[in-house]
Amino acid sequence: MLQDVMDTLLGDRAGMTRVRFPLKVRFVEGGEDGVDMGGVQKEMYSLVMPQLLAPERGLFVYADDHNNGYLWPNAASSHSLADFEAVGALLGMAFTNGILIDSTTAPLAPLLVSQLAFSHRPLNTTKMPLDALMAYFATSFPELTAGLQLLLDWDESTQGSVEDVFCRAFEVSATGVGTVPLIPNGENVSVTGANRQHYVRRHLEYIGYEHVQAQISAVRRGFMQAADGIVFRTLRPRDLVKWLCNNEYDTIDVDELEQSATYDDEYTEDHVVVKRFWRVVRGMSQTQLRQLLAFVTASDRLPFGGFNRITFVVQRNGPDSDRLPTALTCFGRLLLPAYSTDEKMQQQLATAISNFSGFGLV
Repeated sequence: MLQDVMDTLLGDRAGMTRVRFPLKVRFVEGGEDGVDMGGVQKEMYSLVMPQLLAPERGLFVYADDHNNGYLWPNAASSHSLADFEAVGALLGMAFTNGILIDSTTAPLAPLLVSQLAFSHRPLNTTKMPLDALMAYFATSFPELTAGLQLLLDWDESTQGSVEDVFCRAFEVSATGVGTVPLIPNGENVSVTGANRQHYVRRHLEYIGYEHVQAQISAVRRGFMQAADGIVFRTLRPRDLVKWLCNNEYDTIDVDELEQSATYDDEYTEDHVVVKRFWRVVRGMSQTQLRQLLAFVTASDRLPFGGFNRITFVVQRNGPDSDRLPTALTCFGRLLLPAYSTDEKMQQQLATAISNFSGFGLV
């Protein structure tokens, strides 16, 4: 699937002119049918992006050493800069088409995402207080900043000198380039209590900007080619970070979800089965509510604009039976049999929302 997407959308440089077109997705020869009203787009991205960004593919590496958390461009990648540009174009197409991508699908470091914004300007780190700079980097590089903070907090009066304990020079080891001096002749300049703040600042500047600037610039070019428009030009860097890197879920308010819902095929807001459905939903945890939202809409997060921007239709799907609920994620429709008891409704819904993948037309 990944190769099909890359060949179809980005297979040649001329094809890059298509990235601003409205995106419609159709899965063929895969055993599933989908009419793309938004759900199939989300499904495609949920399948393609993890493959494209996987560290074993070589374009990205984990920002921290323990192979978890956010991804960061791989400066030692054997891929061309055009491949990084293609990643940016795919992300830009998602933005333009209003596709909400969560941080599990594309766990890119916030420091990278913020640099994709139209309004982004190179950060003048020399004028930024060091504690603010450390906080800025901490979300993307928590282990690195924790280690540097230890260096900054070291008490030479009781724990020994920084120079003797840490044994560092003004240099850094970076993927693909080996050891790089952070200042002229840095390999021969020891880090001491007096100059450690300068060392930390230069360390962050190199890792966050200088080391992978070519790759970040390529991702940015691709993103801007696909996303450039009035909305994109008005967004601040933190708005893009919220779109792509927000690990915190908005609380799903069942009352608001119910108010935004509509009904079809005999169901109305006053129907006994609909009332039963909402009673059961009100007993769900936030985790289950996110599963329900993903089951119906293909995303477990609310889009920008909240409940007013989602389609959530509860549609009758036959009389009481042992069939599980199904969904048309393409249309945001929950196909709900007329279960006769709250207990059965709860059991069937819980089974359905915790064991689904893909989409279909029933």
